[in-house]
Amino acid sequence: MRRYVDGLRTHKQSTSDASRRATLRRLERIDVELITATPMGELKLVQERQNLLELTAWYAVEDAFIEAARTYSVRHGISYDTWRTIGVPPSVLRRAGIRATHSRAPRKSSP
Repeated sequence: MRRYVDGLRTHKQSTSDASRRATLRRLERIDVELITATPMGELKLVQERQNLLELTAWYAVEDAFIEAARTYSVRHGISYDTWRTIGVPPSVLRRAGIRATHSRAPRKSSP
C-alpha cells in the first residue's frame, strides 16, 4: 500500500494492458537496436531502456496494490472517493474491485 500511495506523486498514471505489452515489446526491440547503434544512439537507447525498466517496476507496485487494495479498504474504512482524492485512477480501483457507491437523494413527493 505505502509504496503505491507514495509513488502516486512521482510515477506516471496507470496505463492499459496494451501499453504494458507495448512497453515489453519496446524493451525487446531496444536490445536488438543496441547491436548496431552508434555511440550516441546507444546512449539514447540505454536511457530509454532505463526509463522503461522503471515503468515496469511501477507496474509491479501497481499490481501489488491492486491485489491488496480491496481488503485494505474494507479493513480501514477507505472509500472509493477517498482513493480518487489522493489520485488513484478509476481503472486501478476497478481492477482492485473497489467501486464507487452512489447514494441516492430522497425523492421529493408530488403535491
